Amino acid sequence: MPNERSFFSPTPAGSGSKVISSPPARGYSLIEVLIGITLLAIGLLALAGLQATSIKGNFFSNNVTQAVYISQDELEYLTNLPADHEKLAQGKYDRGRVDHSGVTYKKQYSIEVSEHLKKIYCTVTWNDGVNHSITLSTSRRE
Repeated sequence: MPNERSFFSPTPAGSGSKVISSPPARGYSLIEVLIGITLLAIGLLALAGLQATSIKGNFFSNNVTQAVYISQDELEYLTNLPADHEKLAQGKYDRGRVDHSGVTYKKQYSIEVSEHLKKIYCTVTWNDGVNHSITLSTSRRE
């Protein structure tokens, strides 16, 4: 039997030998345990890498959301000004900086005037290790 251990026990001379069987081996060998631990460690390292990527993605998404809020707020402010207001004259304007959660956002807007229409572009830039920018635009009648 392949899974059984056997040994010969000595017997008195002339009577031959007797085979005694032991129960099959149970449990795992050291190699099997080491392979299991190695596979578990590889899986846990992969999960740690995914967690780090997820945190970076959430941080970037938060920054984009804040930039959109800042830009949208600026567009609403400019849209609600009277049509002949000096801030709505054609040109490019710097509106300062906003700090939020350790990130500095720079606000700028530009106005383009055509026949009876003003196009307002609001750009927000920030740096979280890499330069990013987002631009929102709207149009309004003169």
